[in-house]
Amino acid sequence: MRKHLIFAAMTLLCLSCGIATAATFDLAKDFSIDRNPNGAWSYGWSASRGSDFIPDTQTFEGYWYGGTMKAWQAPNFEGALYHIAYAVTEIHHPTVNVPAGTVNFHPGPRGENSVIRWTAPATGRYRIEGLFTGNDFAFPTTTDVAILHGATEIFSDAINSYRIPTSFSLVEQVKAGETIDFTVGFGNGAYWGDSTGIEAVIREEVLEVAIDIKPGEVPNSVNANGKGAIPVAILGSSDFNVRKVNPKTLLLENMPVKANSAGKLLAHYDDVNSDGIEDLVVQIKDTDEIAAGTTTATLVGNLFDSTPIKGSDSISLVP
Repeated sequence: MRKHLIFAAMTLLCLSCGIATAATFDLAKDFSIDRNPNGAWSYGWSASRGSDFIPDTQTFEGYWYGGTMKAWQAPNFEGALYHIAYAVTEIHHPTVNVPAGTVNFHPGPRGENSVIRWTAPATGRYRIEGLFTGNDFAFPTTTDVAILHGATEIFSDAINSYRIPTSFSLVEQVKAGETIDFTVGFGNGAYWGDSTGIEAVIREEVLEVAIDIKPGEVPNSVNANGKGAIPVAILGSSDFNVRKVNPKTLLLENMPVKANSAGKLLAHYDDVNSDGIEDLVVQIKDTDEIAAGTTTATLVGNLFDSTPIKGSDSISLVP
């Protein structure tokens, strides 16, 4: 009974945790003119929305209208040469204000879009959050903005104001190498006064799962001596189907699921906590990876759709 109560508590804990975050990509914090692409970020433009992406090759760094900035240049963007810029200190243009630490981008004179591209370094589930806002207080800004996942538009809006932001919060399943483009066009057909601020943060989301190491035992005594196997259960719930888990991807403290002599993974489905819901039980190959003094072990892996998962449980190392 005590073990079942512990299982129930762990399941409730998992449901309260839900989604955790892993890798984070912040447009402003990551901004650089040293290279293009810059990690997952690239800077450039397209002749029209969704057309071929053309990377920028020229940069500018220095004093500009009362402040300093780092910028990517598009030579054919007359009047908007520094079309993707990061304000190192606040910029005080006669009609534009760009706060320090933020990114500003501007469309071209013939309908060109400025494009900030993010390329997924790994397949996963990503949350995309941020805002677009007008930075020109005189005209004011009149642009059309959009976010594209590959060729598919997943967000669009019009900016017709100064500092009235339009925000976005999206969750996308993205494959490694696929792109998310943040774009700005000239909206009403005139590109003067179209400075547009952008904030964008992309976070990989990790699904937290409840696990039990050595189900049926309290405490979870582990003899990590490089011999045998360590049983680990991933607990199912009304909100989580363990058959979505890919056993091939599972690692407990870098130790994989053990296979039999025929190469078949030692994994099966069972209801280890008698809650009427199926659990996944795997045998982890003990390769002596758990350091002395460790009191918590973490299991990581992926669902079959590549969503990353993570779960932890207490352990007691024994000689």
